[in-house]
Amino acid sequence: MQASIDLVKQRADEFEKKFGTRPQMHQHSPCVKMFSELCDEARARFDGDFDEYVKGLIKGWQKEKYEMQTIAIMAVRKIYEMSGNSQPMVIISIIPPYYPDCYPKYEDPKVKNLMEKVADVIKTAKDEYGEELVIKDFYGLSDLSYTDLDPSMDFTALFKNVVGVNQMYTLPVEDMKTFHIPSSIVLGGYGKDFHKTTERLHLKYNYDVLPYLYVQLIDDLLG
Repeated sequence: MQASIDLVKQRADEFEKKFGTRPQMHQHSPCVKMFSELCDEARARFDGDFDEYVKGLIKGWQKEKYEMQTIAIMAVRKIYEMSGNSQPMVIISIIPPYYPDCYPKYEDPKVKNLMEKVADVIKTAKDEYGEELVIKDFYGLSDLSYTDLDPSMDFTALFKNVVGVNQMYTLPVEDMKTFHIPSSIVLGGYGKDFHKTTERLHLKYNYDVLPYLYVQLIDDLLG
């Protein structure tokens, strides 16, 4: 924010030098706050149940069919107004939905065992079906994000800054802390245009090969 203020001043200096008059400017001091700080300030000024009030606002916006991201921005703006602040500021918040990242911990013995069984499946696919399978690590967000919450990381402060938690978006934080799956794997389908209206599956692979690879992997893991 300081860099932005400095840039505006620089542009004003250049304008004055070129045209002989200085443009009107507002003087601002840098101000950056976390969303949780803003909520604490608004809560301290509010006469009543602050959380229920915000929840009511969100429910009203939902009835008006606003999308989640739009509602989150409206909520931040409203809470800013309620906080008593009037100066420009940067508010750091997380717009839902939020999914913690989930990735394999290769040092875990269970993960090592899984990867050994996967290697056997890859060999079977090549030797018996002539299919060349490739392992790709996925470090993005997915449904698997709800299967693990890395105990070595502190998510408390982060979760406090997700807008609308338990108001328009349920984040089962405590349940996620007790649910630990060290790794997951997907033997993906083969086809074209997945998740689109033009999606197509390769019938032979998906019906004559893939199910048997899954059966082998499950049997090996349970054996």
